[in-house]
This record gives sequence, C-alpha cells and structure tokens, in this order.
Amino acid sequence: MVAAGSHFQVPHVSQHPQAAVQQENYAQRHTQMVAAGSQVQVTRVGQNPQMAVEQQNYAQRYTQMVAAGSQVQVTRVGQNPQMAVEQQNYAQRYTQMAADDASVPHMAPRHTLCVLAASARPLMVLFLPPLPRNLRDSLLAVALSFFLFGYQVQEKSIPFQTTWFLSLTNTSMYSLCLKDGNPLLVFLFVVHALNCHMFYQRGYRMCMQRKPPDRTAAFQPYAQKLDTKPPQKSSIRWDANRPKESILGEILLLVSILLFVQFALTSGGHSGYRKPPMHGDFEAQRHWMEITWNLPVSQWYVQTPDNDLQYWGLDYPPLTAYHSYLMGAIAHRINGSWVSLGHSRGIETPEHRLFMRFTAIVPFVLIYASAVFYLAYTDRSLETKFLTSATLLLYPGLIAMDNAHFQYNSISLGLFLWAYICVAWDRMVFGSIFFVLGVNYKQMELYHSLPIFVYILARSLKKPLVLRATESLLCLLKAAVTVSITFAILWAPFLLQGADHVLLVLRRIFPFYRGMFEDKVANFWCGFSFAIKLNGYFDAETQIRISILFVLIASAPSLVVLFLRPSPKNLRFSLLAVALSFFLFSYQVHEKSILLAAIPALLLLHDLPFQATWLLSLTNTSLYSLCLKDGNPLLVFLFAVYALNCHMFYQRGYGMKMFTERLGAVQGEFLRSLVPMTWLAAASQLGAFLLCLLEAVAVPPAHLPHLFPLLSAFYHCCHFIALLLFLNYFLVYTEWTRRFPPVVVRRKKQE
Repeated sequence: MVAAGSHFQVPHVSQHPQAAVQQENYAQRHTQMVAAGSQVQVTRVGQNPQMAVEQQNYAQRYTQMVAAGSQVQVTRVGQNPQMAVEQQNYAQRYTQMAADDASVPHMAPRHTLCVLAASARPLMVLFLPPLPRNLRDSLLAVALSFFLFGYQVQEKSIPFQTTWFLSLTNTSMYSLCLKDGNPLLVFLFVVHALNCHMFYQRGYRMCMQRKPPDRTAAFQPYAQKLDTKPPQKSSIRWDANRPKESILGEILLLVSILLFVQFALTSGGHSGYRKPPMHGDFEAQRHWMEITWNLPVSQWYVQTPDNDLQYWGLDYPPLTAYHSYLMGAIAHRINGSWVSLGHSRGIETPEHRLFMRFTAIVPFVLIYASAVFYLAYTDRSLETKFLTSATLLLYPGLIAMDNAHFQYNSISLGLFLWAYICVAWDRMVFGSIFFVLGVNYKQMELYHSLPIFVYILARSLKKPLVLRATESLLCLLKAAVTVSITFAILWAPFLLQGADHVLLVLRRIFPFYRGMFEDKVANFWCGFSFAIKLNGYFDAETQIRISILFVLIASAPSLVVLFLRPSPKNLRFSLLAVALSFFLFSYQVHEKSILLAAIPALLLLHDLPFQATWLLSLTNTSLYSLCLKDGNPLLVFLFAVYALNCHMFYQRGYGMKMFTERLGAVQGEFLRSLVPMTWLAAASQLGAFLLCLLEAVAVPPAHLPHLFPLLSAFYHCCHFIALLLFLNYFLVYTEWTRRFPPVVVRRKKQE
C-alpha cells in the first residue's frame, strides 16, 4: 500500500477517542519514514507507559524485518485484544507490499530477453536483398523495441507497449509478403492487432494494471452489522471497468481496420479474373455501368443490337440500375474507355480495378457500417458495444463477397438494417421506405419481406381492435400509401413505357428459367440432390409450387408467434427463421444468398449468442467454394480467426453465462442444458474447416469431379436445417412458457 503511493488508513483500534487519534498520527508518520528508508521512531501512544515502550520496540523490529524481506510477526500489543489483531493484519499487508516492491528489479532480465527476441524478428529482414527500405524498417523496429520494452522497467508488466510493438513488427514485414504473392496474409496481422487491442490495450489488461478503487473504508461501517463481503461487480461484463473512451475513437478504430482489410483485398483475385469470355460478376457490374450510361432507360432490360442480354444482361431491380448509371457517369468522367459501349468488355487494367474496388468500399462504409454503429451504440441494453460492433462490421462472409468476389450486397443489407432499426422503434413510415429501397436494389431482400410485413401488420392493429378499428385502419393505410408511393417513384421510368414493358422487366428480375439452384449451394434441393431429384419428375412450374409450399411450412411457426406477440425480439427470431427457410427451400438460390440469413443472425448475438455464432461460422465456410473459384484460398484464415473469436467471446463462458442469467428460471434451465454442446459446436466448425482444406488441397476422383463441393453443401445443409428446427422450437417454447408458466409443486418438509 505504501509502494502504490496510497494513504494507509488505520481502523479504529481502541475504544478511547484520544488513543484512536494518536494511532492515526502514528500510522501516517510510520508510512512516511519507512518510504524514506529511515528508522521509525514512535512516540507514546495512549496513556499507558508500558504500551508506549512495547510500541517502540515493535516499530524497531518491524523496520528491521521489512528491510530483511522476512515475514513480520507481531505479538500482542498492549492490553487490548482487538488492537493486537488489527495491528497484525496491518503488518501483514505492509510486508506483502514491500515484498512486491522488492521483486520488481528482478524482472529486468525478462525484459532484456523480450528486447532480444523482438529485435531478432526485424533483423532477419537484413539477410534479404539489402534494400534501403528493409534497412530502415529494421532499424526502426529495433529502436522501438528498446524504447517500448525498456520504458517503465519498474512496472510489473507492460502489455500495452508489448502488443503495440508486435503489431508494428507484423506490418513491417508486409512488403516481403507482397513479394511472395501472399497479400491476404494481412488478414492475420489485422486480426492479431485487433485481439491485442481488445485484450491488452483497452479495458481488460489496462484494468488489471490499474489499482482498483478501495471500497473497504466506505463499506466498513456496515461490515460488522451485515457480516458480509464488499459487493463485487459481475464477471459477465468483461470490459465493464475499461477506461472510458470516446465513441468516436472506437468507431474510427473499427473503420480503419475495415478499410485496411478491404484495401488489402484489392490486390487479390475477383470473380472471373482473367477468365474470358464472360469474366464473372466483376464484369457484370462493369457492363451494367456501360449499358445504363450509354443506352436510354427503355433499352436497359430489352434485347437490342447494343444490349445483348446473353452477355450479363441487367437482371436486378431499378435501384441497381440507377446505381450503375451513377457509377458509369463517374467512370466516364475519369476515363471514358472504362464504359465505352461495345469496346470495354473484359477490361482489367489496374486503374479500372482500383476504381471498381472503391465503388464497393464507399457504400459499405456509408450505408452498412453506419447502420451497424447506430444499432450498436444506441441500444442501451448492449453491455459490450465495441465487441458487438466489431462482430457485425467485420463479418468476413460479407467482406469476402463484396470486396473479393465483388458485388454490392452491403447496399441492400445496409438498407435492410436501417429498415429493421426504424421498424423496431415503431417508425413504420421510415422503415417501410428503407425496406422498399432494399427490395428494389436486390430482389433477394424478399427473404425478409414476410416478417417485416407481419410485424407492421400486427403493430398496426391496435387492441382492443373493435374499439380502435379506425386507428388501426389509419395505421395500415399509412404504411400501404408509403410503400405504394416509394414503388411508384422507383418504377416511374418503366411505368411510363407501358404495362408490357413492366412485365418484361419483371421477367428479367425473376428468371425462373434458370432452374432450382445455381452451382453447388448448401440448400435442401442441392445438398440432397443425390436422393431427391425433382428435375426428373416435375416440370419447372410444379417445382416452383413445391418450393413455395416448403417455404411457407418452414416459416409458419415463427410468423404465427410474431403476429400474436409482435416484439422486436420475436422479429429478430422470425427474420432469421424465414431467411433460412427461403435459403433452404426456395426456387433459384445461389451461394451468396446465405448472407440474407447471416445478417439476422448477427442481430441475435445477444439473444442467442451460442447458436447465432455457430451459424455465422458455418455461413462463412459454406462460401469457401466460391472463394476458391476467385483465386482467394487464403480467405479461410479470416474465416478461421472469426470462428475462433466467436467461440471465445460468445460460445465459451461469456456468451452462455450472459444469456442464461438474463432469462428466467425455466428458459435458463433449458439453455444451461446446452452448455455441453459447446464442444459439439467446436467439433462441427472444425469439420467444416477440414472440408474446406480438403476442397482446396485434395484432388477428387475423375468420375466425381464435384465430390468435395457437394459434400460441403450436404454438410452445411444438415446444420442449417437443424438450426432452423431449433429456432422454431425455441421461439414457440419460450412464448408458450411465458403465456402458460409451469406450475412448480413444492413438497412440504416433514417435521
């Protein structure tokens, strides 16, 4: 306590008021003189001469034993037993503090070894081709190592400076990674830096270094009455005692990490890279800019000599076309050859690739990231806002599809998040506008349409319905008018062309002629295609009806519960259940559609942390076949680190404990029974990564070229079906027990 620089308060050691005051003065002088290394001289304490002599002898022995580093043994002082016990406790605490101070200088050799080990890593760069940049980076890293590790030697540990240095050593070697053709190794550096920041630089480790506040003095008057220990804060909020940082600082940190990862992906491959003649989704997005900029609106969705629909014809709703027109105008102003009609097909210059990457990064930050931060930092029920924001923002599935494969999913999903925020806060007009915008950007947003519609309908019907029928009708009418006006504005250029033109656009947006699914997608029809072959027994129209029937059956339980109890929590559950139902059983599904189920799963992080993060890890690995086609096999490292973080923060102790303590007794007991499933979830995710490794390395048999993608699709499909069944069961179970709580019969104790 003296070493920490705090002021030691001696408790009341006697029943005599004057003795207590003099004892306090003695303690203050004793602390100052021991800190200065001088001999302690104690004056007479109390009115008893014998007691003063014994106190002086005690002080002399005490000073000698502290100097020798031994344990102080204090005998009974005076005739007061309470004073002897308290004096003994004081001496033990003082000796422990002195022993801690004496152990600090012996930690210098450990710091020396840290300096040498950390300096060896950047010095290895000098053995490479002697470039001035390598020499400069090495000298800088060595200097930082001596400065950071040699600073504040008297501290017990310096995790802040250590992890800071380790992050710098990683990034100093990135030039070598680029030369070796491994640009995606930056993901490991970024995730390592983020983990160091979360564990060692902010709240957790800094709080371990910082001296905790002394609440003993304030609690002491009640300790004797209550005979209890001072209250301790819950261990659930692991960052509850972190230093108060500004919200802007946390947001800037996460955005910086996001931009760093996104720009690192610009040097990797993309869909159709150097694969003529179709080139892939990257060329599709560029071609839409070319078509919308050079042709009138009436020809955007029509087969003409200048618009070959067989070569990436526009098949997304009008808002996508307007966005492509805007990007085409910017591209034409920068370099007109990028969108030259008929002459820019397959262009892959570095400047154009960088421009296209920028067009995917900017809306990701402006639309999706802004919705994530607004959702996390305005929800007062969230206890770990930084962790929640990082989990939502750095979801690797979305980053891989938008910034590696190349698409604009962040726009439609960001609009959906804004729609959820508004609808959950009973701002139905703005929520309807945002959702209509999302549907008109990508028609796959219809996966979320049923829960949004049911929730708005249920919230608009005021109870009692008979007495408030007019108010309910006005609410429904307001929502209907908002949706109609938004649709009319977006479709106005096509409505002016006539009804036939509108039907032609709808046929392009909903291409049922393409079949039940595209490629090897992890849904029911593809995963079980070895046993269920609809193409051999039914025509396309019958297959559509079967898929619709399956979707409605799988979605019905969550939709019924949502209609009867329209709460934001039930809305989140229903969004995930219905999105999974559409992905598993609907018609015309491709791999990227799993993102429409992943975003509602992110919304359930604090409702179902165990199952939500389990699902998120599987959605990442289900996209790995697409990453291999794009030439980005190292993205599996990003998936693996994300799964590991989810396991540490949400599946092991933290998430399950937080969730079970938040629920009541019945639901809590039900979910505590799932705790042993933590290892099952870990094994399940490990199996998914083994399949990814097998798909990337192993060579399939010649007669089964698609063996590994189909095996992965079947594996993930089984998990998705199991999670869908659990969601419907859990939602119905919790609502049933809430409405009809079980009766607990207690037996009387026999006397």
